[in-house]
Amino acid sequence: MGSRCAAWARAGPAGRLYRWWLAKLAPTPNPLDTAADLELFVACVSAGLSPARAAAAVATTSSCVAWRSTASLLSLGVDVDRAWRELAQAPGLGELAALARSSHHSGAGLSNGCSRIAARLRDDGADHATAEAERAGVLIALPMTLCYLPAFFLLGLAPMVISLGTSILSSH
Repeated sequence: MGSRCAAWARAGPAGRLYRWWLAKLAPTPNPLDTAADLELFVACVSAGLSPARAAAAVATTSSCVAWRSTASLLSLGVDVDRAWRELAQAPGLGELAALARSSHHSGAGLSNGCSRIAARLRDDGADHATAEAERAGVLIALPMTLCYLPAFFLLGLAPMVISLGTSILSSH
């Protein structure tokens, strides 16, 4: 009986609500941080480091765990497609992983493509910051709306409507 209740709590509405709440609490990566990681990667590759060494340099400063695993796999000599797979699943870095894989197979340079991706991520970061600021404005105004609107109805409109109603009813 107890295990059925526990299973219902995990799978039922309470479980869905709990998973939704956990997803909302999970930190989303900032596109500006991802762009900074990518620009460091571009600087390392442009300076002559191999993609494996550049990924290792980024892994030392980045908060994204995928850089560390990718750098470790590349330094161990794992297949390039497998090594870049985890970084491909990180938000904002899928295009970099595809570019690095195709660069390894074709010999094309990484710097220009990575710079383009970083510029796009910077633009996305600016849009993200603007959206967060607008959302904060709405969330700040919401309590005022919830407090002042009922007060306006009770103290401003209700007496006027009651007075108007009593004067109309008393005249008939």
